[in-house]
Amino acid sequence: MTAEFRQEFPQEVMRGRYGLGDGADAARPVWRLHLVSRGTGEVLRLNGLPLVVFARDAVAAVASLMEARDPAEWRAEVSRVLPGREGL
Repeated sequence: MTAEFRQEFPQEVMRGRYGLGDGADAARPVWRLHLVSRGTGEVLRLNGLPLVVFARDAVAAVASLMEARDPAEWRAEVSRVLPGREGL
């Protein structure tokens, strides 16, 4: 970590805002999110690949994914990423 990075993003801010530092991430689960069309049941694809978002804060990630989308047309599917073969 460079001195410039430390100055711009102090640990207290990073820890509080993003849950980073002092092993905080190890205790927080990772979530996998998909957007699914209610009409077709298909996962949203970009350039032929399914859109998959990984996040530690599922509520904030769903809010971000659903921003400017009609909830009548889209739903978010959230699943926990478990350690092991399926993990990151």
